[in-house]
Amino acid sequence: MNNPEFVYLDSDKTQLLENVISVSAGDKHSVALAIEKNDASDNKGVVYTWGSNEFGQIGRTDVGGKVSLPVKTVYTDDADDFSIIAIDAGYGATSTLQSTGYMWTYGLNNNGQLGNLDVDNSSVPVLVGKGEINVTPSELTIRKGDTVEINPLLTISATDAFNLLGLTGTGSTNVTYIIE
Repeated sequence: MNNPEFVYLDSDKTQLLENVISVSAGDKHSVALAIEKNDASDNKGVVYTWGSNEFGQIGRTDVGGKVSLPVKTVYTDDADDFSIIAIDAGYGATSTLQSTGYMWTYGLNNNGQLGNLDVDNSSVPVLVGKGEINVTPSELTIRKGDTVEINPLLTISATDAFNLLGLTGTGSTNVTYIIE
């Protein structure tokens, strides 16, 4: 039986990856969610990735090759109050959930699985749903940052944004949710 190994942040094995609260293993890469203190002494969820970076799933711009030490993912909106609360590693892609409810993805996107209305791979986190979502019957337009409360029935219509609705592929559809 093999002994468990520690995960280090440096090749000298002096700095451990600590305060890990969640780990996810993809096809050829791993993701860890760790807690760190920010400048305001608050807990903040941060993401570390390592393994294959074939499609950018490590979140580094130097796509290709392998990353043997965990690297901290950098987000475009990485303010002190920016915190990740959930992670997932898939086949060639990484998904993270921000405490505000926004989802960020990076890596393989040949089928639109990043949910950013594109089919190009991304080596940096992209915000899921950067496009418009139309809500009926209220005929409101939801954009990034908007909050909508409709009871008891919500119908979302999206064109070329199947991944926003939890579907795969491209085209147009309506999905109805019952809000309880």
